[in-house]
Amino acid sequence: MRPLRSGKRNFDIFGAHSWYAPGIGGTVMLLVMLLVGVLIGAGVTLVTGKFFSKELCLMIAYPIQFVPPLLYVSLKSRSRAFWDEGVALSSNHFGKWNGALMALLVVLLTLSVAYVTDILNYGLSIFTRKFAWLSAWYDEITALMKSLAGGTLWISAVSVVIMAPLFEEWMFRGMILRGLLRKMHPVWAIVISAFLFSLIHLNPWQGIPAFILGCVFGYVYWKTGNLWLTILMHATNNAIAVVVSSIDSIKDYEFFISFIPSTGYWILFAFASGIIILALTAIKSIPMEGRSNCDKVEPLSVE
Repeated sequence: MRPLRSGKRNFDIFGAHSWYAPGIGGTVMLLVMLLVGVLIGAGVTLVTGKFFSKELCLMIAYPIQFVPPLLYVSLKSRSRAFWDEGVALSSNHFGKWNGALMALLVVLLTLSVAYVTDILNYGLSIFTRKFAWLSAWYDEITALMKSLAGGTLWISAVSVVIMAPLFEEWMFRGMILRGLLRKMHPVWAIVISAFLFSLIHLNPWQGIPAFILGCVFGYVYWKTGNLWLTILMHATNNAIAVVVSSIDSIKDYEFFISFIPSTGYWILFAFASGIIILALTAIKSIPMEGRSNCDKVEPLSVE
Protein backbone atom coordinates (compact mmCIF):
# COMPACT_ATOMS: atom_id res chain seq x y z
CA MET A 1 0.00 0.00 0.00
CA ARG A 2 1.51 3.30 -0.99
CA PRO A 3 2.31 5.85 1.73
CA LEU A 4 1.23 9.45 1.38
CA ARG A 5 3.64 12.34 1.72
CA SER A 6 1.52 14.57 3.84
CA GLY A 7 -1.22 14.43 6.40
CA LYS A 8 -3.74 16.01 4.04
CA ARG A 9 -6.32 13.62 2.69
CA ASN A 10 -8.64 13.57 -0.28
CA PHE A 11 -11.49 13.04 2.20
CA ASP A 12 -10.99 16.36 3.97
CA ILE A 13 -14.17 16.30 6.06
CA PHE A 14 -12.85 13.47 8.22
CA GLY A 15 -9.16 13.66 7.29
CA ALA A 16 -8.15 14.29 10.90
CA HIS A 17 -9.45 10.83 11.81
CA SER A 18 -6.93 8.92 9.71
CA TRP A 19 -4.64 8.07 12.66
CA TYR A 20 -7.20 6.06 14.58
CA ALA A 21 -8.42 2.70 13.28
CA PRO A 22 -10.28 0.91 16.10
CA GLY A 23 -9.94 -2.77 16.88
CA ILE A 24 -12.48 -4.79 18.82
CA GLY A 25 -12.13 -2.71 21.99
CA GLY A 26 -12.26 0.55 20.06
CA THR A 27 -15.35 -0.64 18.20
CA VAL A 28 -17.10 -1.34 21.50
CA MET A 29 -16.18 2.16 22.70
CA LEU A 30 -17.55 3.70 19.51
CA LEU A 31 -20.85 1.89 20.04
CA VAL A 32 -20.95 3.06 23.66
CA MET A 33 -20.31 6.63 22.50
CA LEU A 34 -23.11 6.26 19.95
CA LEU A 35 -25.47 5.07 22.70
CA VAL A 36 -24.54 8.15 24.74
CA GLY A 37 -25.27 10.25 21.67
CA VAL A 38 -28.65 8.58 21.20
CA LEU A 39 -29.58 9.48 24.79
CA ILE A 40 -28.46 13.08 24.26
CA GLY A 41 -30.39 13.20 20.98
CA ALA A 42 -33.51 11.93 22.75
CA GLY A 43 -33.19 14.76 25.26
CA VAL A 44 -32.78 17.29 22.47
CA THR A 45 -35.90 15.89 20.80
CA LEU A 46 -37.91 16.37 23.99
CA VAL A 47 -36.76 19.98 24.33
CA THR A 48 -37.15 20.98 20.68
CA GLY A 49 -40.51 19.19 20.52
CA LYS A 50 -42.03 22.17 22.29
CA PHE A 51 -41.11 24.45 19.41
CA PHE A 52 -40.87 22.39 16.20
CA SER A 53 -42.64 19.56 14.38
CA LYS A 54 -41.68 15.97 15.17
CA GLU A 55 -39.88 15.39 11.88
CA LEU A 56 -37.88 18.61 12.23
CA CYS A 57 -36.93 17.63 15.79
CA LEU A 58 -35.68 14.26 14.56
CA MET A 59 -33.64 15.97 11.85
CA ILE A 60 -32.04 18.25 14.45
CA ALA A 61 -31.36 15.41 16.89
CA TYR A 62 -29.97 12.91 14.39
CA PRO A 63 -26.47 14.38 13.87
CA ILE A 64 -26.17 15.06 17.60
CA GLN A 65 -26.15 11.27 18.14
CA PHE A 66 -22.80 11.08 16.38
CA VAL A 67 -21.11 13.93 18.27
CA PRO A 68 -19.74 11.69 21.09
CA PRO A 69 -18.20 9.13 18.65
CA LEU A 70 -16.80 11.96 16.53
CA LEU A 71 -15.20 13.60 19.55
CA TYR A 72 -13.84 10.28 20.78
CA VAL A 73 -12.25 9.50 17.41
CA SER A 74 -10.90 13.04 17.04
CA LEU A 75 -9.13 12.85 20.41
CA LYS A 76 -7.75 9.38 19.70
CA SER A 77 -6.53 10.32 16.23
CA ARG A 78 -5.05 13.65 17.30
CA SER A 79 -3.03 11.98 20.07
CA ARG A 80 -1.40 9.66 17.51
CA ALA A 81 -1.12 11.89 14.44
CA PHE A 82 2.52 12.93 15.07
CA TRP A 83 3.75 9.48 16.06
CA ASP A 84 1.87 6.70 14.27
CA GLU A 85 1.25 5.76 10.68
CA GLY A 86 -2.42 6.24 9.84
CA VAL A 87 -4.94 4.63 7.49
CA ALA A 88 -6.95 6.86 5.18
CA LEU A 89 -10.73 6.90 5.51
CA SER A 90 -11.06 7.32 1.76
CA SER A 91 -8.72 6.21 -1.03
CA ASN A 92 -9.09 5.82 -4.78
CA HIS A 93 -8.53 2.26 -5.96
CA PHE A 94 -10.70 1.68 -9.00
CA GLY A 95 -8.57 -0.68 -11.10
CA LYS A 96 -9.22 -0.08 -14.79
CA TRP A 97 -12.29 2.04 -13.98
CA ASN A 98 -12.29 5.78 -13.45
CA GLY A 99 -14.15 7.43 -10.59
CA ALA A 100 -17.22 8.40 -12.61
CA LEU A 101 -17.71 4.92 -14.06
CA MET A 102 -17.20 3.33 -10.65
CA ALA A 103 -19.81 5.67 -9.16
CA LEU A 104 -22.29 4.70 -11.89
CA LEU A 105 -21.49 1.02 -11.35
CA VAL A 106 -22.14 1.10 -7.59
CA VAL A 107 -25.36 3.08 -8.05
CA LEU A 108 -26.66 0.40 -10.44
CA LEU A 109 -25.47 -2.27 -8.00
CA THR A 110 -27.33 -0.62 -5.12
CA LEU A 111 -30.55 -0.22 -7.08
CA SER A 112 -30.36 -3.86 -8.15
CA VAL A 113 -29.67 -5.19 -4.65
CA ALA A 114 -32.53 -3.08 -3.27
CA TYR A 115 -34.88 -4.50 -5.90
CA VAL A 116 -33.82 -8.14 -5.49
CA THR A 117 -33.96 -8.06 -1.67
CA ASP A 118 -37.46 -6.59 -1.82
CA ILE A 119 -38.83 -10.12 -2.19
CA LEU A 120 -37.13 -11.01 1.10
CA ASN A 121 -38.85 -8.08 2.79
CA TYR A 122 -42.15 -9.20 1.29
CA GLY A 123 -41.73 -12.74 2.61
CA LEU A 124 -40.70 -11.43 6.02
CA SER A 125 -43.84 -9.29 6.19
CA ILE A 126 -46.04 -12.31 5.39
CA PHE A 127 -44.37 -14.29 8.17
CA THR A 128 -44.81 -11.33 10.54
CA ARG A 129 -48.56 -11.22 9.99
CA LYS A 130 -48.87 -14.70 11.51
CA PHE A 131 -48.07 -13.32 14.96
CA ALA A 132 -50.19 -10.57 16.53
CA TRP A 133 -47.41 -8.99 18.61
CA LEU A 134 -44.99 -9.00 15.66
CA SER A 135 -47.68 -7.57 13.40
CA ALA A 136 -48.32 -4.68 15.79
CA TRP A 137 -44.58 -3.94 16.06
CA TYR A 138 -44.25 -4.15 12.27
CA ASP A 139 -47.10 -1.68 11.76
CA GLU A 140 -45.47 0.78 14.16
CA ILE A 141 -42.11 0.54 12.40
CA THR A 142 -43.72 0.84 8.97
CA ALA A 143 -45.64 3.95 10.03
CA LEU A 144 -42.45 5.50 11.43
CA MET A 145 -40.48 4.78 8.27
CA LYS A 146 -43.22 6.22 6.09
CA SER A 147 -43.30 9.37 8.21
CA LEU A 148 -39.52 9.76 7.89
CA ALA A 149 -39.38 9.09 4.16
CA GLY A 150 -42.73 10.55 3.20
CA GLY A 151 -42.86 13.73 5.29
CA THR A 152 -41.78 17.18 4.18
CA LEU A 153 -39.61 16.50 1.14
CA TRP A 154 -36.64 18.71 2.04
CA ILE A 155 -36.50 17.36 5.59
CA SER A 156 -36.63 13.77 4.32
CA ALA A 157 -33.92 14.53 1.78
CA VAL A 158 -31.62 16.11 4.36
CA SER A 159 -32.23 13.50 7.06
CA VAL A 160 -32.53 10.29 5.09
CA VAL A 161 -30.54 10.91 1.90
CA ILE A 162 -27.73 13.16 3.15
CA MET A 163 -27.13 12.94 6.89
CA ALA A 164 -27.83 9.23 7.47
CA PRO A 165 -25.45 8.01 4.73
CA LEU A 166 -22.73 10.48 5.71
CA PHE A 167 -22.65 9.74 9.44
CA GLU A 168 -23.43 6.02 9.28
CA GLU A 169 -20.87 5.30 6.58
CA TRP A 170 -18.26 7.28 8.50
CA MET A 171 -18.86 5.08 11.53
CA PHE A 172 -19.54 1.60 10.12
CA ARG A 173 -17.28 1.57 7.07
CA GLY A 174 -14.84 4.45 7.60
CA MET A 175 -14.12 3.67 11.25
CA ILE A 176 -15.28 0.18 12.27
CA LEU A 177 -14.65 -1.75 9.05
CA ARG A 178 -11.41 0.11 8.32
CA GLY A 179 -10.15 -0.83 11.78
CA LEU A 180 -11.33 -4.44 11.70
CA LEU A 181 -9.70 -5.00 8.32
CA ARG A 182 -6.34 -4.50 10.04
CA LYS A 183 -7.11 -7.14 12.68
CA MET A 184 -8.94 -10.01 10.98
CA HIS A 185 -9.87 -11.72 7.74
CA PRO A 186 -11.80 -9.39 5.39
CA VAL A 187 -14.87 -11.66 5.33
CA TRP A 188 -15.23 -11.51 9.10
CA ALA A 189 -14.51 -7.79 9.18
CA ILE A 190 -17.20 -7.10 6.58
CA VAL A 191 -19.75 -9.40 8.24
CA ILE A 192 -19.19 -7.96 11.72
CA SER A 193 -19.41 -4.35 10.55
CA ALA A 194 -22.56 -5.17 8.56
CA PHE A 195 -24.10 -6.92 11.57
CA LEU A 196 -23.43 -3.91 13.82
CA PHE A 197 -24.87 -1.67 11.09
CA SER A 198 -28.03 -3.80 11.05
CA LEU A 199 -28.37 -3.63 14.84
CA ILE A 200 -28.77 0.16 14.93
CA HIS A 201 -31.99 -0.20 12.95
CA LEU A 202 -33.50 -1.94 16.02
CA ASN A 203 -35.93 -4.12 14.07
CA PRO A 204 -35.65 -7.16 11.76
CA TRP A 205 -37.63 -5.63 8.87
CA GLN A 206 -34.93 -3.02 8.35
CA GLY A 207 -32.11 -4.93 10.02
CA ILE A 208 -32.01 -7.92 7.66
CA PRO A 209 -31.92 -5.83 4.45
CA ALA A 210 -29.44 -3.49 6.17
CA PHE A 211 -27.16 -6.46 6.89
CA ILE A 212 -27.21 -7.51 3.22
CA LEU A 213 -26.58 -3.96 2.03
CA GLY A 214 -23.92 -3.54 4.71
CA CYS A 215 -22.07 -6.55 3.32
CA VAL A 216 -22.24 -5.07 -0.19
CA PHE A 217 -21.11 -1.64 1.05
CA GLY A 218 -18.30 -3.31 3.01
CA TYR A 219 -17.11 -5.30 0.00
CA VAL A 220 -16.97 -2.15 -2.13
CA TYR A 221 -15.07 -0.33 0.62
CA TRP A 222 -12.59 -3.19 1.05
CA LYS A 223 -11.84 -3.31 -2.68
CA THR A 224 -11.80 0.43 -3.44
CA GLY A 225 -10.96 2.01 -0.09
CA ASN A 226 -13.33 4.79 -1.11
CA LEU A 227 -15.79 6.01 1.50
CA TRP A 228 -17.48 8.39 -0.91
CA LEU A 229 -18.67 5.39 -2.94
CA THR A 230 -20.37 3.75 0.04
CA ILE A 231 -21.92 7.08 1.03
CA LEU A 232 -23.27 7.33 -2.52
CA MET A 233 -24.60 3.75 -2.35
CA HIS A 234 -26.24 4.37 1.01
CA ALA A 235 -27.77 7.62 -0.26
CA THR A 236 -29.07 5.85 -3.37
CA ASN A 237 -30.77 3.15 -1.31
CA ASN A 238 -32.38 5.70 1.03
CA ALA A 239 -33.43 7.91 -1.88
CA ILE A 240 -35.52 5.04 -3.26
CA ALA A 241 -37.78 5.20 -0.19
CA VAL A 242 -38.06 8.99 -0.39
CA VAL A 243 -38.89 8.96 -4.11
CA VAL A 244 -41.45 6.16 -3.79
CA SER A 245 -43.07 7.91 -0.82
CA SER A 246 -43.42 11.12 -2.83
CA ILE A 247 -45.34 9.49 -5.72
CA ASP A 248 -49.05 9.49 -4.88
CA SER A 249 -49.97 6.51 -7.05
CA ILE A 250 -47.57 4.10 -5.34
CA LYS A 251 -46.70 5.63 -1.96
CA ASP A 252 -49.12 3.37 -0.08
CA TYR A 253 -47.45 0.19 -1.39
CA GLU A 254 -44.74 -1.36 0.77
CA PHE A 255 -43.06 -3.55 -1.84
CA PHE A 256 -42.19 -3.44 -5.54
CA ILE A 257 -44.02 -6.73 -6.05
CA SER A 258 -47.21 -5.05 -4.80
CA PHE A 259 -47.53 -2.63 -7.72
CA ILE A 260 -45.40 -4.07 -10.54
CA PRO A 261 -47.24 -6.66 -12.68
CA SER A 262 -46.01 -10.20 -12.07
CA THR A 263 -44.36 -10.77 -15.47
CA GLY A 264 -42.67 -7.38 -15.43
CA TYR A 265 -41.55 -7.88 -11.85
CA TRP A 266 -39.72 -11.14 -12.57
CA ILE A 267 -38.17 -9.80 -15.78
CA LEU A 268 -36.77 -6.89 -13.79
CA PHE A 269 -35.68 -9.33 -11.07
CA ALA A 270 -33.63 -11.32 -13.59
CA PHE A 271 -32.19 -8.10 -15.06
CA ALA A 272 -31.24 -6.79 -11.62
CA SER A 273 -29.65 -10.12 -10.70
CA GLY A 274 -27.53 -9.91 -13.85
CA ILE A 275 -26.39 -6.40 -12.94
CA ILE A 276 -25.40 -7.59 -9.45
CA ILE A 277 -23.27 -10.39 -10.90
CA LEU A 278 -21.60 -8.13 -13.45
CA ALA A 279 -20.98 -5.32 -10.96
CA LEU A 280 -19.50 -7.60 -8.31
CA THR A 281 -17.32 -9.27 -10.94
CA ALA A 282 -16.02 -5.87 -12.07
CA ILE A 283 -15.29 -4.81 -8.49
CA LYS A 284 -13.61 -8.15 -7.77
CA SER A 285 -11.14 -7.43 -10.59
CA ILE A 286 -9.70 -4.44 -8.71
CA PRO A 287 -6.21 -5.48 -7.56
CA MET A 288 -5.45 -5.45 -3.83
CA GLU A 289 -2.43 -3.62 -2.45
CA GLY A 290 -2.53 -5.16 1.03
CA ARG A 291 -5.09 -6.38 3.55
CA SER A 292 -7.39 -3.67 2.23
CA ASN A 293 -7.15 -0.88 -0.34
CA CYS A 294 -7.15 1.83 2.32
CA ASP A 295 -3.98 3.88 1.80
CA LYS A 296 -1.46 4.41 4.55
CA VAL A 297 -0.96 7.92 5.89
CA GLU A 298 2.37 9.09 7.27
CA PRO A 299 2.56 10.80 10.65
CA LEU A 300 2.13 14.56 10.54
CA SER A 301 5.29 16.60 10.62
CA VAL A 302 5.74 19.61 12.89
CA GLU A 303 6.33 22.72 10.79
